[in-house]
Order: sequence, then C-alpha cells, then structure tokens
Amino acid sequence: EALQTSAHLLFVETMSNPLLRIADLPALAQLAHEAGCFFAVDNTFATPVLVRPLEWGADFVVESVTKLIGGHSDVTLGLVGGNNDMQAELSQVRSIWGFSSSPFDCWLAERGLDTLPLRVKTACANAAALADWLSHHPAVTRVIYPGRPDHPDHELAGRVLHGGFGNMLCFDLAGGRAAVNRFLHQAPSIPFSPSLGHTTTTCSHPATTSHRYVAPDEKERQGITDGLVRLSVGIEDLSQIQGELAKGLA
Repeated sequence: EALQTSAHLLFVETMSNPLLRIADLPALAQLAHEAGCFFAVDNTFATPVLVRPLEWGADFVVESVTKLIGGHSDVTLGLVGGNNDMQAELSQVRSIWGFSSSPFDCWLAERGLDTLPLRVKTACANAAALADWLSHHPAVTRVIYPGRPDHPDHELAGRVLHGGFGNMLCFDLAGGRAAVNRFLHQAPSIPFSPSLGHTTTTCSHPATTSHRYVAPDEKERQGITDGLVRLSVGIEDLSQIQGELAKGLA
C-alpha cells in the first residue's frame, strides 16, 4: 500500500533483526522500480559473502562495517554503495556534513576484509550446528535459524543466500525473563552485547534492547518474547560454544 503513495524509497533488511525473516530481494526490487522508487537493502547480517543485493536489483546497499565486516568490535563504521547516479550526490553529502571516516578506521575495516569470507563461513557452520543442537535441548522451546527447514523463509533463504544461512540465530527459553537472567549468569563466557559480528560468540535480549520501546502487544504480535535470546555466533571451536551454552541452559 505504501508504494501506491508518493514513496521515494523502499528499505529492507536482508535478514530482519531479530527474527531473521528473509527479504525476497528480486521481487521487492521489481515492486520498487515499478512504483518508481529506489530500493535499498541493509545487508549487515548477510555481508557480501552470502549475498550481494546490487546483483538482485537493489539501487543501494548498506553495511554496518562495525559488525561482521570489521569483525573485531574495534571500529565504528558504515558504508553505502550503489549502481546509480545518486552516488555522486551521496559523496557530496558525506563531504559537506563531515561523514568521512578516519584513515585508521578504514585500515581496521580493510584488515577485517582479509579474513571476512573465512570468518563468515566458519560462523555460519557453527550457527547451523548450534541451531540443531539447541532444537533438542529441553530448556529451549523455539529455535529461529534460516538454515532450518522449520524456518518460514527457509526455501527463500536457499534462493537468496549462497554459501550459508548466516551467523545469527535466536532461541526461546521456557522460563521467560527469569530463565534468560539465569542463562546470562551461568554462561559468562558468552558476553551480553547488543552489537554482533565479533569473532567470539555474544548474546543479546531483544525485548530489553532493540525492542525495549515497542509496545507489549506489538512485541507479542511479532513473536518477540521475554524468553527470546539472540545469539551472534563466532568462530570458536564448536564444542567450546556448546559447552558454554550447556552451562547457561543447565
């Protein structure tokens, strides 16, 4: 309905945060262009390793370099890329408003690029294995991961993503917020961090971080419960991550 009005931009995430719904990039690109508006994609969760939205028809792609691309949680940086005439205008805005990055931050980001494919593929493999392992744990009532057949967008993810289903997953604990607090206390080697994409595994609690200001009925509608934990899976040895999760879930 919004595209029937005077919309100028359709903006989506490749994978939504935190429930990891997958955007049908080619279909959305067609819808946007038929309506005469630009199509932009936040590709932070997937990175260019898994999908390159410009190849699916996006006009712009946005990446939080702070996350997986940087990979070490030591840089605050983002990028916008595109295949159209707006690039010159974006460059001018960046220059006028002082959005240019420091040379050192750019060096840190370039360092991250050297290992990005290796890190993403390893983290994806760990996440897939952990999703299956968590699905059989008695303390877990729900696992959300696009690589699992029970994910609502599993088939779409297989068409849009290549080489893996991402390093992010979510799981629901039966005991709600109390169970989450216990998990955080009992698994100190999985740090609580609203950010993501580090080489080490971290966790977050969407209900009190990214969605803390969302009305309770809307959170319920979206499926964001008090027991939902978001996991950013790192590149540690799989048994090490499983062992720490087991302590938290005990």
